[in-house]
Amino acid sequence: MRSERNEPGGTATTLPSDRMSFEELVEAVAPLLIPSVSLYGSVFVLSIVAARFVSPIAFGAIAVVVFSYLILVAPVTAVQAAVATGVWPGGTPGDAVAGMRAVSEPLRRLAPAGIAWAAIVLIASAGVAALVELPVLRSLLLFVAVVLSMAAAVPLGQMYATGRGRAVGRIAVATAVARPVVGALLLVADVDAELSVLLALVLGDLTCAALAFAWIRVRTRRHLVPSTDRFLLGGSFQGIIVAVVGLAAITTADVMLARYRLPAGAAGRYAGAAVLGRALLFVGPVAALFAMPRFAALRVVDPFRWLRRSLAVTGAVIAAVWVVITAIGPSLTLGVLGEAFRGSRALVSSLAGAGGLLAVVWQLSLFHKTVRSRAHASNYVLVVAFVLLGVTLPASAETIAGLFVGTMAAAALFQYQGARAICRWTPPLSLLTPHEEVRPTGRIGVANVELSVILPCRNAGPAVRGFLRELIARLEDVASFEVIVVSDGSTDDTVAIAREFASPAVRVFHYARGSGKGHALRVGLNEARGEYVGYVDSDGDIDPEAIGPFLALMKLYRLDIVLGSKRHPMSEVNYPAVRRVMSWVYHKVARVLFLIDVRDTQTGFKVIRRDVLRAVLPRMLEKRYAFDLELLVIARLLGYRKVFEAPVRINYRFSSQVVPTTAARILVDTTAIFYRRYILNTYSYAGDRLVVMAQRAERDAPLVEEL
Repeated sequence: MRSERNEPGGTATTLPSDRMSFEELVEAVAPLLIPSVSLYGSVFVLSIVAARFVSPIAFGAIAVVVFSYLILVAPVTAVQAAVATGVWPGGTPGDAVAGMRAVSEPLRRLAPAGIAWAAIVLIASAGVAALVELPVLRSLLLFVAVVLSMAAAVPLGQMYATGRGRAVGRIAVATAVARPVVGALLLVADVDAELSVLLALVLGDLTCAALAFAWIRVRTRRHLVPSTDRFLLGGSFQGIIVAVVGLAAITTADVMLARYRLPAGAAGRYAGAAVLGRALLFVGPVAALFAMPRFAALRVVDPFRWLRRSLAVTGAVIAAVWVVITAIGPSLTLGVLGEAFRGSRALVSSLAGAGGLLAVVWQLSLFHKTVRSRAHASNYVLVVAFVLLGVTLPASAETIAGLFVGTMAAAALFQYQGARAICRWTPPLSLLTPHEEVRPTGRIGVANVELSVILPCRNAGPAVRGFLRELIARLEDVASFEVIVVSDGSTDDTVAIAREFASPAVRVFHYARGSGKGHALRVGLNEARGEYVGYVDSDGDIDPEAIGPFLALMKLYRLDIVLGSKRHPMSEVNYPAVRRVMSWVYHKVARVLFLIDVRDTQTGFKVIRRDVLRAVLPRMLEKRYAFDLELLVIARLLGYRKVFEAPVRINYRFSSQVVPTTAARILVDTTAIFYRRYILNTYSYAGDRLVVMAQRAERDAPLVEEL
């Protein structure tokens, strides 16, 4: 997205912006949204058409075949999206070349994966055939349908990559219409219902492939120009496959479970109600598509704040339609499915509710995929939990329906909370607690120093006086230095004592509300001006004599971070056995969760290069106990892996003991870092936002100078 602003004199300048319009949102998710909606919509309509011609017993088997097809064909949408956005192996965003090479190149790159997937499809088709006693010829038809759909994915993706999204939409609509129309014609002609459905799937996918290749061949002599001025679907090829297969699994899980837990007739009636309830899967998103452009405040600073409005529109429409379906459920079931499905009436209301929640899960999963969050992977966990509970609890249609509603609600809640966490992120430096610099009037701090040392403290009292004297004495050999004392809401005489040392080399900051050691460090690190920045606890337990050797190591080996380690063989540490055990356990937990090859992350003595700090600090969110760990996790993520552990001398005075509640909070904060790092992928997303904010700051700088 680019925006315009008027310069003094009336000329308009195009500038980068982080504002995302609704059109750009649709463009970002279209590679997944268009094929998915057309695929699921047409297949559900085809299933309803088939239900009019068969008994519930036969329909149960047909539903399993159709839903197996949806799972097998799910990666097709991933391939199409991957080619469209250039994340297929060896591709680049918007990758496209002239003529048939636009198809042959991705096909060549994807050939190994395609062959592997074809083998998987063949095996899965044989498995479906065995489970539902499908004859060999019909299982081959299922296999052919999936292969044809896969063949069409590459040209469709290249069409989208070159800005031909409308052509892709037309082909998707043609395919979506072909499936139920062909199925209806065959059923009217009294062809076997199961065979009719399979032939409809094959002919529908054949139509899609033929139209896609014909479009490319007609333009063989034209140069396909990639469209790059747009937001692209986030993530890797493998990540997109994970997302779409997870959505397919959670969409079809209840019908598959019902087939193998209920008698044939009951399973068929359940499948009929489930297919009917899936109509709400499309009502909400379509309503949001039509309603969202009418919101005047759509272009906002946060590019994803539209999500709440979209979900509000979707939820309101789904709730209204659900009320209508609940009210007319009996007559609707008989009118759509037929008299044979009279037993499905009691399930329509609950399964329609599940379909509505499923629509919300689809929206949220696409959101998480777009911003490269991995929260959509929770769909797999919930499917497994649903199946385990389904095979454990007494088998009944009502039990399966209730479990499915609960599973959809849990998926929607988890992914919504994750989306809120992502949307809520802003650079923490803008959220620093307002603080004041305490120093004698008229003093001016040192503009550039070699080393800045941060001293976070809270109610340190008289002890801070002696520690400051010792620290300053140890720093005398440094070319130039500054000490930054940060009072984290101290209520005793800590600030007054620290102010005694206030000078160009000793700066004191204070804020009234205590926010934790991590927040105090963030304040100090943000104020630091040194080429190297260190911090040390103010309780006096750690001897500051190592500050000189730490700095020497940093310069000699050009390290990213030097950290003090209680577990270094040369460290002299006097602390109780309980603390040693806790330190060892925490080291193992951190190493397993984050692959950090550091024996001690929590010792409060570190020196960091300024450029490393500049990259890491704005992404950090921790304010209390796991600040050190988060710093190392983000540094590793950004490629800063030259971390050196150095010995320290520690003599614990037990001024700050780790009580059980503190240990529990450390574990909670550690879990939060894991959640942000591996589930939400917040730190990468934060980096993207920081780039945009840097662009905006650069853009606005001339205006600030003028003012």
